[in-house]
Amino acid sequence: LGWSSYAYGFLESPGVEEYVGTDVIPDVCKKTKELCSQYNKVKTTIYCKPSEKLLELKSFRNKYENYFDVVFFSPPYFKLEQYKSDHQSTENYTTYDEWLEKYWEPTMKLCNFVLKEKGKLCYIISDYGSQNTGQLYELVNDTKKYARKYFDSFKVQSLLNKNVHVTKHRDTDEKIIICKKK
Repeated sequence: LGWSSYAYGFLESPGVEEYVGTDVIPDVCKKTKELCSQYNKVKTTIYCKPSEKLLELKSFRNKYENYFDVVFFSPPYFKLEQYKSDHQSTENYTTYDEWLEKYWEPTMKLCNFVLKEKGKLCYIISDYGSQNTGQLYELVNDTKKYARKYFDSFKVQSLLNKNVHVTKHRDTDEKIIICKKK
């Protein structure tokens, strides 16, 4: 839910009929529901559940297969920022490879499942760490490797944002990855 920012962006956009979001932080889910309740023209549903677990819900699968035109989100950047909540992917999957396999891969499968043919997936991500310390996480390329199983026509754009001093990291070289369902 990106601290409700994605909901706000979609709810303020003309032509949006429905917004569905998910997060694992109950307070963020609650506040996003409150924000969404102010927009009567857009149907909204908020799931307080890990994205990698949503396909386990039969009701979710039955409703949202090939349903959306766009999926837009910013995943956790592995262990760059830690947020207090049960079910955080960075708590559940402790190594980088495990996180890619058990969080990222199922999340890509979910995105593929819910997108219509030629639907667009957009996500914001950045590399972090340092080759000098041996802790370099190449999230941009590593996430694209998994995404290529389901998506093509990749475009990578710089976000051109500035650090707003809310996050602990100071790297502002975030990328927007845009691709289409095969």
